[in-house]
Amino acid sequence: MSTSYYKQINNVKYDRSVLELADQLQAGQGDGRISKDDAKKLSAAVYDGFNGSSVRTKTEDKTVRRIYNTANFTPAGRDTFEKANRSAGAKNGWATRRSNAAEASAKSAIQTQSAVQAQSGIQAQQATFQSPVASQLAVRIAQQQ
Repeated sequence: MSTSYYKQINNVKYDRSVLELADQLQAGQGDGRISKDDAKKLSAAVYDGFNGSSVRTKTEDKTVRRIYNTANFTPAGRDTFEKANRSAGAKNGWATRRSNAAEASAKSAIQTQSAVQAQSGIQAQQATFQSPVASQLAVRIAQQQ
């Protein structure tokens, strides 16, 4: 019995060898993430030229998207994989996903800053009960932030 070129997951065909390579790279040396060098190997495997063709098939595009969405990458590894496989990513909204992540990060930073400012105000109010000098100092610190 021979192993199929494809691996089917949830009724979707993927390139078996590329999925297996991604699994091997995550299980290999290191911290279980795909590094920049690993991402280059993985991208080269996608462009293996099955049947002598250098054009990537729809199945290979689906494989790239699955790996991008499910594999554990280092930041540099994800960037390398994304750049090497941008045509598949453009069809799946990678740019949108990145901008959404940046936006979520900015919102989190604003919320953290607001929480710190609120905490400074509480500390300034608590200091007023301790001594007049401490309360003046706490108010100045809160105003500077």
